[in-house]
Amino acid sequence: MEFGPVGGVPLAEFEHPERAIYVLGAEDSGLPDAVVRSCLRCVHIEAEREESFNVAVAGSLIMYDRLVKRRRRQAAEVPADGTTSASAGEGGAVEGR
Repeated sequence: MEFGPVGGVPLAEFEHPERAIYVLGAEDSGLPDAVVRSCLRCVHIEAEREESFNVAVAGSLIMYDRLVKRRRRQAAEVPADGTTSASAGEGGAVEGR
């Protein structure tokens, strides 16, 4: 994760992959260039004032963003009536006790 206008996608626009490893750099020096070059994607966290967060806060923001976006995606996949293929009678009977 990169901070500021250094490069990468703003976190608000980033689409988290299903499986990912997030690499966070030191607060003062970031990540070594070799590490950044080996990453498939770079993301930066925008801020109102100073674009610098300690690594614990940065990691928390990223994980929260991932959770919120995943929940939105899952909610969009569920039909409005809340049925699933099993409860709608497709693929077998569902019995309750």
